[in-house]
This record gives sequence, structure tokens and C-alpha cells, in this order.
Amino acid sequence: AMEPAAAALSPSARLRAAEEAALAAAGTGAAPMVWLIIVALVCMFLFAAAAVYILVYFQSPEDRNTAWVPKIIVVLGLWLTFVTILLLPFDVANTSFANEQIPMVYVWYAVLLLDSAMVVFVIPFAIFYYEADDPTELSQSQCCQALKIMVLIFLIVGACFGVACLFLGRAEITATVVESGLHDAPPPGMDARDGVLWRRTYQPVLGTASYEFTDRFRVSILLFVVSSVSFIGTALFTCFGGIGFAALPFDLINNWRFRPRRLTLEQFANEKLTIGQRATTLLEIGERIMAEERSKKKKSRASRATYNRFKQAVYVLDEDWRKLHKAQRRRGLYRLWDWAQLVLGGLCAIVTLLWIVHILLNVVLGNPPPLIGFLDDVLLVVETGTILPLGTIAYAALAFYLLLCVYKGNFKFGMRVFVFWAVHPMRIGATMMNSFLFNVLMLLFSAVAVTQFCTTAFTQFSAKTAANVIFALIIDKLFIVHYFWRFYHVAIIVVAFLTFVFLLVRPSDRIRFE
Repeated sequence: AMEPAAAALSPSARLRAAEEAALAAAGTGAAPMVWLIIVALVCMFLFAAAAVYILVYFQSPEDRNTAWVPKIIVVLGLWLTFVTILLLPFDVANTSFANEQIPMVYVWYAVLLLDSAMVVFVIPFAIFYYEADDPTELSQSQCCQALKIMVLIFLIVGACFGVACLFLGRAEITATVVESGLHDAPPPGMDARDGVLWRRTYQPVLGTASYEFTDRFRVSILLFVVSSVSFIGTALFTCFGGIGFAALPFDLINNWRFRPRRLTLEQFANEKLTIGQRATTLLEIGERIMAEERSKKKKSRASRATYNRFKQAVYVLDEDWRKLHKAQRRRGLYRLWDWAQLVLGGLCAIVTLLWIVHILLNVVLGNPPPLIGFLDDVLLVVETGTILPLGTIAYAALAFYLLLCVYKGNFKFGMRVFVFWAVHPMRIGATMMNSFLFNVLMLLFSAVAVTQFCTTAFTQFSAKTAANVIFALIIDKLFIVHYFWRFYHVAIIVVAFLTFVFLLVRPSDRIRFE
């Protein structure tokens, strides 16, 4: 017979028990723990090398020997993005031993809190610090200007966080406990005991009694910080990830459809003249915008939108110039890349459809248990069917595809909507540090959300992990906010469908700007 106290263990107590079990397990089975630590250290070194490579590969020559503080923050942000996404399969590997070898609860806390500090304070400070480098402003240093803005942000964020923590910093979890017939069943009714609201029922099925109770408890401040960052990241992931689901394969296929064609010298000269005229017009518009900005002490929403439209038009012009010169050099590698985009577009369309079907079958229609495992079953089969880490590779491909969709969706949003922020493209050898920092900020926010999403979407793969305790058992059950976690999966699919229809009607990013 199952002990009543063990069966009715509250989620907060289960979290403490998981921490204690992890610490106790850390003292046994040293050999597997050593191998896990070695693998973790090697992976972290590879992540750092990949982050440095991305920075060097994409950075603009204008930033090559300057802006060292933003560059360090970019590398750290990319490294944290890799670690956050791939910490889940490491957690899964950690639970495959008889005893958990590493206290993963504390590892998750450390990584998630570091993510939170980066997205709330460090990266915004680096963005303001970099953009404060204005040769026309000589009265204040970059650091002072950035600190003034960060103090204001700190006060606003602190006030909002305090109010939210006061009213929303609680979790509510309902569970059913079944006791054997060896125990006396209490009479039906309601009872409050040890801060837990019990709703008792008696069901005489084979001499058993069932208890249904709701555990209400306050989450810690640190966990609520992580929950807040995850909530914001999930909102961004829902919007931009949904847009990217449709836009990523759509744009890759369109790049093949409208690939540059070989031009005659006369056609090349005419196109070059047209681009030159557009550049002259944009130069005049830019001078007018600069004059207006100097005459105003504060930017209005309309002026910000005008600047964002101008920046988008400049980006499109630059892309047209690049494609024009590419059309003059139509040789092997260029043609191969055009056809590669068609293949990649088809693969991305397949992965998008797989994700949408998995969300519908495993998350939306199966709550709980899942209607069908689908991708979750695939991960389990490839993880347990061979000694190679195929499950980890498959998970990484699916999770990083979601991050790629977030980047694509954010870029597509910036190309069509100009009210909120300017477009920040990542171009090889031509990416400024402010665009780097902006995209790293979005990716790091979304990395927390994608990890939570994968933890709840791959319930069998992530079972018994510390991530499942933190995300699925605590954060998913926050007071009032749990309604958002329940329905945002549907919102992703709706956004993807609306984006697909919109792109069919208006496939081009070009706008008329005069």
C-alpha cells in the first residue's frame, strides 16, 4: 500500500526533495559523474568557440578593433543561448543512471538566473552604451548616458516585478491521491491543513479511497524572476516563432524563384542607374530626417516609425545592389546556392509541418496524456536504440530550428511593422554591434521559452528531469498566468497560418518610401 504522506507530497515539497536527492546522489557513482562533467566542459568550450566564430564571421569591419565590451557580451549571450537549449538533453542523460549524479536543480537555477540577468540588465546596458557613441554629443560619456537609461529601466522593471510578485507569485496545483483499503477514508468535505486546501471524496473501488486536493504555495523570488523572463520570452516566441514557421520556408523558396538572372551589359547599366537614383532619393530623405532629429529634443512615435521605414528601405536597396552584382557573376557556386535554398526551403517546410502536427497531437489535443507521442516517441527511439547521441542531435535540430524561426520572424516583423523597432539583419561581414546585441537579446529571451516549450512538448523525453520539475510542475502552474501557458501553443499555430496567408497575398518586403 502507498503511504498517504508520500502520495500527498506537495509540489513545493517535491522540489525540495528533488534538490536533496540530487545532492545525496552527487556523492555516489563518481565515475559516471566525472564523464558527464568532462562532456559538459568540452561542450561548453565548443559553444564558446562557436560564439566567437559567429561574431568574427558576421561582424562589420567598422567594429573590428573597437567595441570590445559589447563583443564580450555578445559572445557570452550566444554561449548562454547554446547552454540553455542543450541543458535539457544533458539533464536527460543525467537521469539515465541509477542515481542522479549532478544536482541539476541548482545547475538550472544558475543558468536561468544568469539568462535573466543578461536579458534584463547586461545586454540592454551594452546596447545603450554602444549607441551612445555619438561624436556630436560631447557633454557626457557613453557610460554615463547608458547608466542613466538603465537606472530608469531598473526602477520601472523593479516596480512592475514587485507588483507582479505580490499578486501572481503563487502556484496552484491540483492532484489526486489514491490510498489502499488498509487506511480509513475520511468523510467527504473540505478541509484546510498545512496550507493545503483538500476536497475529499470517497470512491469504494476495490477498497480504495481517492483524495483530490489543491496545493497553493508561494514560489521563491528567484523562481518568480525566471518565470517572468520565461513569460516574456514565450510571448516573443509565440509571435515571432509563429511568423518564422511560415516565413522561413516561404522566403527560402522565393529566393530560389526570384534568383538573379544573367544580365546583358545594357540591362546591367540600366539597373545600376535605377539603383543610383533610389540611393540619391534616400540620401536626401536621410538628411531631412537628421535635420528633424536635431531640431527635436525628444523622438515622437511618428518620427521613430519614419526612421525605421528609412532603415528598411536602405536595407532593401543594399540587397538589390548585392543581387545586381551577383547577377553579373552567375557561375557555379552562386547557382549551387540558389538550388540549395530550394532544398532548404522544402526541408524547413517539412520541419514546420512536423512541429505543427506535434503541437496539435501532443500538446493541444492531448492534455494529459498526449494523444500520440509523435516527435517525442522519435526522440526516445533514437536515444535508446544506439550508443550514439542521436536523440540529443535530433532534439538540438528541432530546438534550434525554433530559435531560427524566432530570428526570422523578428526580422520579418521589422521589415513590415515600423512602430516598435528597426530591422536588425545579420549579414556576413556587415553586422554592426547594435544589431548583434539586439538579436542576441531576442535569442536569449526565446531560449528560455523554447526550453520550457520543449520540456512540456517532449513529456516522455524530459520525464524525471529537474527541468520538468521547474517548468512543468511549478512555472506552468503560476496563479492566473497558467491560462497563458495552456493556450499559447494554439496561438503559435494561428500566427503561423495568418502569416502564411499574408505572405501569399503580399510576398514582397518592398515599400514605397519617399
